[in-house]
Amino acid sequence: MTDIPTFFKAVKNPMRAVRYGRFEVEVAARRINQYIHQRRGKPNSFDLMERDWDTAIILDACRFDYFKQENTFDGELTQETAPGGASQEFIREMFLGRELHDTVCVSGNPFVSLLEPETFHDLIVDEAWDIGNRQAAPDQVTEAAVRAHNKYPNKRIIVHYMQPHFPIHHPDYEFVNDGTRWRHGQFWPVSVSKGDVRDGYRANLRYVLSYVEDLVDEINGKTIVTADHGELLGERVRPIPLRTYNHHEGIYVSELLDVPWLELDSSDRRTIRSDPPKSGQEISEEDRNKRLEALGYI
Repeated sequence: MTDIPTFFKAVKNPMRAVRYGRFEVEVAARRINQYIHQRRGKPNSFDLMERDWDTAIILDACRFDYFKQENTFDGELTQETAPGGASQEFIREMFLGRELHDTVCVSGNPFVSLLEPETFHDLIVDEAWDIGNRQAAPDQVTEAAVRAHNKYPNKRIIVHYMQPHFPIHHPDYEFVNDGTRWRHGQFWPVSVSKGDVRDGYRANLRYVLSYVEDLVDEINGKTIVTADHGELLGERVRPIPLRTYNHHEGIYVSELLDVPWLELDSSDRRTIRSDPPKSGQEISEEDRNKRLEALGYI
């Protein structure tokens, strides 16, 4: 694992950087940025569970600016601040240490395994994953969410889609899996340009929004759409001006912190009550690691 002094050695001796490898040097630079951002303090984020909603739809790695451009829903759209630059920070800030027994969570995000069992009334993960290709495909998340709404008419429902988080599921962008590489959770373009990456991200957002539309048509109650964090698409993160893709814990820049908060128009509400949690809400370490690997984290 690269340490921070590696970066300074590379600055003093550029040939060392070439020998050591661009990836290792950039990881060291990113760690310096993370350290400095964290020293400045965490952002003051919204509290999802204190807001008024019956269904909360979470889009993973969804930037406010791209969502605003692609949104076609009627409702009030505002900008909110995420608690950090990665799902881990969102899940810890919103759910850790809480008893949310009036809530059922349908999650395509494997980091939900950070939570204690029985945090929610029920946690639905297996139905939301395509075990064959180890991806949380949006159609399966939608189907699991509809079943949860029908099964639990008196619960708040969280639906966590993995898109527009890479890899791109849209069939026109299969090259993203073949033409790029993932290492340690970092997305590095290899055979595609920055513009291609941004086009693919937009396609992935449009793709998941089509399934969100399907879900909204099938459920009742007050629905909001938000995100756990944003995405870096080749912007330079400072103070070390590192061109960065993907998203990272402890990086606090607008591209990662600015997320949408959309309240959809609704006339009916669900009658919510709390009940004892159901057992069996844990994700096995093997399943979690398979899912993290599919997303490029390990």
